[in-house]
Amino acid sequence: MVRLSPLVSIIIPTLNGGEQFRHLLYMIKQQQVNASIEIIVVDSSSSDSTVDNSLKAGAKVIPIRPEDFNHAYARNTGADHSRGQVLLFTTQDVLMPDIYWLQTMLDALGQEGIAAVSCAETPREDADLYYRCICWNHYRFLGVSNCDRIFSLPDTVDNISLRKNGQLSDLACMITTELFRQYRYRTSYAEDLDLGIRLIQDGKKILFLGRTRVIHSHNRPPYYSLKRSFVETRFMREIFPDYKLERLGLMNISMDILSVYCRINDFSDYLLQNNKQVLTVGNLKSCYCDVFLSGSMKQYPFDSLRKNSLIDDRLWNFLQNTSNLFELNMINDPSQTSKLLPTLNSFMNMVFDYLFQTYDLVDLNAQQEFISCIFKAFAQLSGMFLAQCYLTAAADEKSEMENRYEDVVLGGGV
Repeated sequence: MVRLSPLVSIIIPTLNGGEQFRHLLYMIKQQQVNASIEIIVVDSSSSDSTVDNSLKAGAKVIPIRPEDFNHAYARNTGADHSRGQVLLFTTQDVLMPDIYWLQTMLDALGQEGIAAVSCAETPREDADLYYRCICWNHYRFLGVSNCDRIFSLPDTVDNISLRKNGQLSDLACMITTELFRQYRYRTSYAEDLDLGIRLIQDGKKILFLGRTRVIHSHNRPPYYSLKRSFVETRFMREIFPDYKLERLGLMNISMDILSVYCRINDFSDYLLQNNKQVLTVGNLKSCYCDVFLSGSMKQYPFDSLRKNSLIDDRLWNFLQNTSNLFELNMINDPSQTSKLLPTLNSFMNMVFDYLFQTYDLVDLNAQQEFISCIFKAFAQLSGMFLAQCYLTAAADEKSEMENRYEDVVLGGGV
């Protein structure tokens, strides 16, 4: 049980946090809480006003070299320099929604038998459709859309149940210093999930607040989703022995990626150029099914691999690099045996579930956002299948992928 008036050490890794970080510091100072607050900033050589703003807010700034950064190291370093009885790990781009948020978190940690507390996020007003959908679906998966839940070790233990019940989030993760020192973070990716799983495996309970939230979101380009998904798939395989992998040949999955990209481009042309009207969500889904899913089987000439304005240069370079695997003139559409297309369709069915709950009409701007969402989902799933291909590949194929996709396969930074 946490004592009534502890010192709370708020630990924030930073790199050029900008105005968002300044707003976070302001909201921390405004918190009405029955505790003292210490701010620990672990900074990776920011070149903007991040350090100055931290010092003005009374924070202790711990510099680290950018090349030394990983998610576990930065947070462990902050904890090592803290004096508080309670630690709150957060990020530079969250925003506390009101002045009582920290007290709510502290009260939750003070409940009998609770080892750690996290909360959900509400996307910012400018969040794109893709981010809003994955947030909405994630909390639906956890069962915390409109409620709080205490998680513990499930009766059936597999990678899905552990991911669901070991859910901590470093957007806001509160834990006593005494307990954290026994566990610490230890992975460079998904360090919060790894900590949560270890806690419940040792018989402890964690509390996830679905009704108390921080404001947070990112509008990332599609390539970021591809790279992050590759890293996440590798991580899941490392920590979950039962995480299933399917043997996927590099040539087959590459053809699949190029073909599905061309199909999305065709659908984008149809929707954004030929359909100049406001649609109901039902009309949009019918159009998606009739044009995208039920389109005739094609062979796409290489000159049809054209850049869509809704993708970023890095994804485009990735696609061009992939096309260089082939010496033929045509990209066969593998829709009959595609791995990517049905998985993408499952994702888009979730998107439509979200749209039916939140939209009455889909205007032209929302239609463009819908196409952007498809491209980001496509990039995410391409990264997942590439990771499966890499993890099951023979040595020569792995070497080919490392040479061709060095930034994805060997790069970090997510």
